[in-house]
Amino acid sequence: MSGGRVVVTGADGYLGSRIATALSRRGWDVVRLVHHPHQDAASEFTFVLGEPVDPVPTSDPLHPRS
Repeated sequence: MSGGRVVVTGADGYLGSRIATALSRRGWDVVRLVHHPHQDAASEFTFVLGEPVDPVPTSDPLHPRS
């Protein structure tokens, strides 16, 4: 199976970055949860352990907000 959306926590770390890259190369839409996002990375979202995360951008046409 390929082509779905997947969330990878720790995507800026050693293992998480490799997992995110491998999934992306296989056609997955990868949402990367990181502690320090790059300024130009639209698929990276900051997360803090224990806090809620909502990685769907408000402009995402597939997931409109109500």
